[in-house]
Amino acid sequence: MRMNCQLSDFAGLYALDVYRIDRSSWKPNESITGKVDAHLMSNAYTRSEWLKLTPLLAALHGNTSENFSWALEFYEKFTQLLYVDKL
Repeated sequence: MRMNCQLSDFAGLYALDVYRIDRSSWKPNESITGKVDAHLMSNAYTRSEWLKLTPLLAALHGNTSENFSWALEFYEKFTQLLYVDKL
């Protein structure tokens, strides 16, 4: 029971987006310190949405990191496969 109360308290704060980055209002110059989740768009594979997501990835990993480079490469390969499949 105690654990349920603690989770409930955290869930209450979490529901208020205290720990979440909101996709519609986050700006690239805002800090992500203390955030544990990002509410992302469901169509991040589209070019326009991907361009909104990359600053967040850069803030999280650094734009020269291996993780950031991997994400860029993954996006390119994913979209190539996506469009090839449509032909």
